[in-house]
Amino acid sequence: MTRPRTIDRMATAVATYVWGGKIMHEFDSLSREKFSVQDDSLVVWESKKELSFVPFPDVPDVEASEAGRSRRLKSMASQFAVTMLGWRRDLSDKELLRRMPRALYRYKLQSDDCLDGVLFTYALETDSEAILSIEAIKQKDKTEWQYAFVRQTSGELDARLNDQIVWRADPHPT
Repeated sequence: MTRPRTIDRMATAVATYVWGGKIMHEFDSLSREKFSVQDDSLVVWESKKELSFVPFPDVPDVEASEAGRSRRLKSMASQFAVTMLGWRRDLSDKELLRRMPRALYRYKLQSDDCLDGVLFTYALETDSEAILSIEAIKQKDKTEWQYAFVRQTSGELDARLNDQIVWRADPHPT
């Protein structure tokens, strides 16, 4: 029998909502690795892929102080714009999403590779449609900021960093 592995980062975002009179749920992986959730030997849910982080361009090394990292995280998040391109082919339902003013979750890990991290959500009104994860990563003697996006909708999305598309989610994923 294998022992469960402890995950030291936020692993999933879970949402429930009513659609067509039924309670629906949505599980989204926030992990850098594939994993599964089990109840005894029954797999309840498994991630389909790991989250792909990319280095944040043109940012100085990670600040030593928590206050400095907090300022940097907010500054980096403010450089992104996320657009819901919607479900229609003519893009008539296209809408710029609003970054919620406060971080969804801030974490500092007791691990060797992740020094700090934060999750921001982009929403239509208060309905989260995308999550931005930013982490301060230590690799050997170097530290750097990395980011990744997670979809929370079946609609098409794109994210821009200083007006350049850096992430896209196609509509109607399987």
